[in-house]
Amino acid sequence: MRKILLIEPKYKNKYPPLGLMKIASFHREKMHDYVRFTKGKLPPAFANTKWDHVYVTSLFTFEWAATIEAIEYAKTLVDSIDQITVGGIAATMLPEQIFEETGINPVRGLLNEPGKLNLPGDECIDQIVPDYSILDETDYKYPFRDAYFLSATKGCGNKCGFCAVQTLEPTFIPYIDIKEKIKKIDAKYGPKKDLLLMDNNVLRSPKFNQIIDDIIAAGFGKGATYVNPKTGKTVRRYVDFNQGLDAMFLTEAKARRLGEIALRPARIAFDHIEDRETYERALRLCAKYGITELSNYVLYNSEDFGGKGHQYAADTPADLYNRMR
Repeated sequence: MRKILLIEPKYKNKYPPLGLMKIASFHREKMHDYVRFTKGKLPPAFANTKWDHVYVTSLFTFEWAATIEAIEYAKTLVDSIDQITVGGIAATMLPEQIFEETGINPVRGLLNEPGKLNLPGDECIDQIVPDYSILDETDYKYPFRDAYFLSATKGCGNKCGFCAVQTLEPTFIPYIDIKEKIKKIDAKYGPKKDLLLMDNNVLRSPKFNQIIDDIIAAGFGKGATYVNPKTGKTVRRYVDFNQGLDAMFLTEAKARRLGEIALRPARIAFDHIEDRETYERALRLCAKYGITELSNYVLYNSEDFGGKGHQYAADTPADLYNRMR
C-alpha cells in the first residue's frame, strides 16, 4: 500500500477539486492505497511524513503564485520530483511555464487516455465516481459542496478564440449517463441536495432530450425537494449548468424542456454586442417557460476573434456598456 497525498493550493474557490476527488477514488478503490487530501499545507501531525506520490491540482491561471507555492511544498514531501504529478486547468494552459518554474512537466487535459499517470487503468479516471469523503479531511469549507458534481456531456465544439475549452476538452462527447453515477454516490456517500453539471455546451447535444429525462429521473424535476438529513427540513433542489447555456443553440423546444427541471439559475453568456438578438431571444424563451432566475456571463475587452462560425470585431467600451445595460 502506497501513501498518496492530494494537494489543492490554498486559493479561495467555491467548488471542491473534482479531479482530485476522482483520483482519490481511483487510488483507494483500484490501487488500494492510503490517500490523504489537504487544502494548502498538511496539519502538523503529518510534518515528518514522506509520501510515495503527491498530486497537485491547479485552477485559474491568475492563481499562479498559490499554485507554484503548492508545488514547491510538495517537493519537500517526497524524495524525487518524479513522485509529483501536477495537473488541472492552469497546468494544461501553461505547461511550459510550469516546467520552467518548477522542473515538473505537468499532465495536460483530462485523465481519459491510458498512460497519463503511468498506472494501469488510469484512462478511466475522468469517468470515475468522485470520492466525497476527502472533503472531510480539511477545515476549508467550500460554499458549494452538497451537490452531485457531474457532466452529461464533454467539450463544446464552438472553438471561440478567447476560450480554453478547446484545449481542456477538445473532443465533444454528446452524452454521458449521470443516473448510475448518482446511484453510486447515494449508496456510498448519501444523497446530495443539488445537481451541478459541468457541461460546456449541453444544448449542442443531439441527445439533449435524453439528458433532461435523466435529470428528471434522478429527482430533479421542476419543484423537486430534498430533506436535509441534519435538520430534517424540506428544502428545494436545484440544477445548475455551471459553465453556461449557449444562446445560439436555445430553441423553443429546448427552452420548454429546461422549464421541466429545477433549473436555477440559467447561465447565459452575452460575450459580444453582435450576439444581442440571439441573447435577448434566449432570455425571453427562458421567461416564457418559467425560468426567471438568470446569471449572465459577460466577456469584456476582447480583441477580434472567431467563434460559432462567425468573426467578431474587437469589443469597445460603448459595446460593453450597452451589454451591461
